[in-house]
Amino acid sequence: MENIIFKHIQTYSMEAGNLSTLTSIQREQINICAELYFGDGNIENIENIFDEEQEGWIEADLYHVIDVDKQEVILDFWHYMVDSGTFFAHNTANYAGYEMIQFSVDFIEKNEINKNFPEDFENTLYEKFNESKYS
Repeated sequence: MENIIFKHIQTYSMEAGNLSTLTSIQREQINICAELYFGDGNIENIENIFDEEQEGWIEADLYHVIDVDKQEVILDFWHYMVDSGTFFAHNTANYAGYEMIQFSVDFIEKNEINKNFPEDFENTLYEKFNESKYS
């Protein structure tokens, strides 16, 4: 599982006008990201999350984390506010127990999604994300 890549899927923002194209799962994922980031309860209107005037996000980028050996998407990663992000089991709202906090990827909690991932997988996520961003 060390052989992974990050594939950028799309940037979402009010300016791009593409928030209405988010799937219901992606909306759930964004809501969970916002709850983790802002510490708020359920945010009813996703546009509020992306409202700069309300100190929201300017944009959020969706990446797929791909296991190169198996040629399958294993995680969805939402990157927002320049230095933050949240990982989910692919195409679910199931939190994967990893978050980007101030540019580093941290292991937050053991759960069903990450129980079979290698120890220190957060380091691999960090390295491979940076490779994808700066290569």
